[in-house]
Amino acid sequence: MANSDDYVFKVHKVSSVDGRNLMGAKFEVKDIDNDFVNTYTTDALSEFTIQGRDLPIGSFEVYEIAAPEGYATDGADIQTFSWDNTRDVTLTFKNAPLPGIQIYKYDKDSKEPLAGATFEIRRDGQVLQTVKTDVNGYAKVYNLPKGFYQVVEVEPPQGYLKDEVEHEVYIDPSADPTQIIREVNVPNPQKLSIRIVKIDKESKVPLEGFTFDVYYNDAHLTSVTTDANGEAMLEELQPGTYSVHETDGDTDHHNLDAPDQTVETDEVLNGLEGFSFNRLEGMNGGYTAQSQLVTTNRHFGAVSIGSRGIFAYVYPGATYESMQKGAGHVDGTSVWNGNVALCGHNRGSWLYFANLNVQVGDVVTYKTWPLVRA
Repeated sequence: MANSDDYVFKVHKVSSVDGRNLMGAKFEVKDIDNDFVNTYTTDALSEFTIQGRDLPIGSFEVYEIAAPEGYATDGADIQTFSWDNTRDVTLTFKNAPLPGIQIYKYDKDSKEPLAGATFEIRRDGQVLQTVKTDVNGYAKVYNLPKGFYQVVEVEPPQGYLKDEVEHEVYIDPSADPTQIIREVNVPNPQKLSIRIVKIDKESKVPLEGFTFDVYYNDAHLTSVTTDANGEAMLEELQPGTYSVHETDGDTDHHNLDAPDQTVETDEVLNGLEGFSFNRLEGMNGGYTAQSQLVTTNRHFGAVSIGSRGIFAYVYPGATYESMQKGAGHVDGTSVWNGNVALCGHNRGSWLYFANLNVQVGDVVTYKTWPLVRA
């Protein structure tokens, strides 16, 4: 006989590590004395509820039959309750996370998540699994045994440069439960574009049909021709040096005398172009102290190595807090004049300098307000 009062039975599902709500856990609710048995799944609030009028009077048992992704089902956790529809009843179940790797992919500049990046999870030179980031920028691998793993991007999202860093992760299922999910945060810079614009020198009218040869690092890359708007586009470019040389056009009315132009894309990819930082005061001496900074934006500069895909803001102090956000400036060294010492992580969760395998010819760029050194 069903009851009509509005008391409810509720199950709440949380992580045993940090108490976070868990959506997608599947439970079975079974009447011990009667034939009632139904399956329910926790919602976005990590709950499911049953109205009192829908439960017969009696004794029930509740057990989990499927855990949320990334969590282990505790088959021994069977809870019971008695129902007479005179009060609300809430049961809480907890799940322990499975050891694994969580990859987060995002745009280097806008910080927006990126879908469609493909990663390989490798161990001892073997590919264990291939995953792709979802619309929220995440790709996850769970239930990994103890050991070292490498996370390698093999296909970037469309319009982005591929991350060349091999991210090494150590998994230890017996470690502190808060540490068994290792996070790998991977930023991607967008591929660059070059827009060629051809106009009449005097009238400024766009000129159609002019052809340009484009060279990449001194090798011929392609030829492009301007459209009705006098424009030609080169898109999804790799870092490097591009030169543009005019080769053909309406020679009856115009001379092909436009000078060659060179575009250096490394500085843009370094993330330094267009950035302004805090002013340095008293920079005429041989040493510039942190106390001479006007700290209005927390960081006071940036360091980058474009050929290695390295970029980090520079924050005062060689502290964990600074290195969590970028590079830390070592106290006692100069911030401009004299010797400048910076520090940062090359392992762990904040891999700003994971690919610090510099070679002869790599350019290290350091910028404060308003100066740049390379």
